[in-house]
Amino acid sequence: MDYLVERELNLLYIILDIGFLIFLGVLLVYHQKTKAFLFGLAGGVLYFIVDYGIFYLLLGTRVVVGANTFVFLLWLSISYGFTNFVWIWLFLDRDKRILEWSLLIIGGWIAVALVSGSFGNAFPLIQISRGTGSYHGYNFICWIFNSDSQESKGGKRKNSLVEIIVYRDNCSVFLGSSFACFWDKTA
Repeated sequence: MDYLVERELNLLYIILDIGFLIFLGVLLVYHQKTKAFLFGLAGGVLYFIVDYGIFYLLLGTRVVVGANTFVFLLWLSISYGFTNFVWIWLFLDRDKRILEWSLLIIGGWIAVALVSGSFGNAFPLIQISRGTGSYHGYNFICWIFNSDSQESKGGKRKNSLVEIIVYRDNCSVFLGSSFACFWDKTA
């Protein structure tokens, strides 16, 4: 079964989002969060490899109408990759101002959507869609394999590298569910 995830946005959304990304990046550098900034850039590159390289080129499940596919997916991947990975880093780094950073990131997403929805009618529309059936089965199999392979003979869980890096202390449920959800919010 193939599910089609579709989204429509206007060019004002992209313009405002680029402004927000620059603002967030400047704030990170100003507050000496260089590692978070660099991790965010790496996340943008990773998202682009997955979105353009795998979803678009390899699987052919990504469709963009109304914009250059390469440029649009570059922006989309950097946008969500940068913000998600910055957010992950700040959580893992146990930043003392994680609440403020979280409110800024979520508030930025909401503000960009609301402003572009209210004032973007004169801007060109861009439609994107992605089929999910051709790869979500692989995700499920990998998840099952990872879960089963982590049980030791004594019934205690071994820690995989991913669990050590990402699922640490009291952030496990939040990070595990939130960032997986945000990965798929890019339509």
